[in-house]
Amino acid sequence: MYTGDNMKKTEFITFRTDAKTKAILEKVADEKKWSISQLSAQIIQQWITDNGLQSENAEQ
Repeated sequence: MYTGDNMKKTEFITFRTDAKTKAILEKVADEKKWSISQLSAQIIQQWITDNGLQSENAEQ
């Protein structure tokens, strides 16, 4: 669940995707009243947590 910004965001990440994936992201973001950026950040953060990478130094 997206709980807001718990760290100051200073970095940009961009990526290309296909129309189907974008449509899914737009639909889910709209349902949650989030932006696609917020949804993407939450998905990535959850993946990091699920894979035990949370405690690693991000500055490496």
